[in-house]
Amino acid sequence: MCYIDGAQAFEKSGNFTEAELFSNALPVGDHVITVVAEYHGEGGAFFSYLDGYGFNVKAGRRFTVAADREAKIEVTAYERGGATTKFEDRLALSIDAR
Repeated sequence: MCYIDGAQAFEKSGNFTEAELFSNALPVGDHVITVVAEYHGEGGAFFSYLDGYGFNVKAGRRFTVAADREAKIEVTAYERGGATTKFEDRLALSIDAR
């Protein structure tokens, strides 16, 4: 899910690698984007302990819309840490505003 200034702007379920979250005009000034990603574990035969697990990852960022420019925001889901990092601590979101 994606929220712009607290109002829901996008919601999509299922597996996907890329989606346009929002493409509308915003008033000039400061805004806040909040993204919530929900992950569901699917371990298969080797990692069946992941089946049934669910994780929510949330990230937010302030950004400014200028009168003479288009605001571009890119959200990237990634894994951080290493083999000893707990699975629920590995999932993260990065928000880049330009």
